[in-house]
Amino acid sequence: MYTENELITKAQLVLEKLSKGVNPLTGESIDSNNFILDPKLQRCFKFVIERLDNARPAPNEFNITDQQKQQIDITEETIGFSKFASKVNQFIDTDVSKKVSSARLLSGLKKMGVLGDKISSKGGRITITTPQSEDYGFITIHVTQETREYDQVVATKKGQQYIIDNLEKIINYES
Repeated sequence: MYTENELITKAQLVLEKLSKGVNPLTGESIDSNNFILDPKLQRCFKFVIERLDNARPAPNEFNITDQQKQQIDITEETIGFSKFASKVNQFIDTDVSKKVSSARLLSGLKKMGVLGDKISSKGGRITITTPQSEDYGFITIHVTQETREYDQVVATKKGQQYIIDNLEKIINYES
């Protein structure tokens, strides 16, 4: 039994071969007089191929292989969670996995007790480090930008490695 994504891929391959003048069953070139090669049909094939690309159902779960994890670049400098999530997402196969978000990383780390949160003076929730956060490689730095100053929780080299080593656990953590 094929998954929906596999069926979509098979349909696309058939249409791509037809659009290139190749018989998808035999691999032979289609005779130049064949109606399949009519420019109007060729445009239809290309249109349907694009639509099939957009018809792929989005994966419901997060999956990453050890090989994909090994490709994620760990920096010597501290890094924020949004930038780190982007680094991870470079290696995610979106046909089989949801992408990572900084919110999901932070939520999992909070549920695991690695990070915490508190109510800010403006009434919103903010992420904070806990007494054990530094043991995992997470610290708070003070950031000064042109228009504002704030504290940001970031991952050190050790923290980045911790996230990579525990990605599935962090993303799928249930309290």
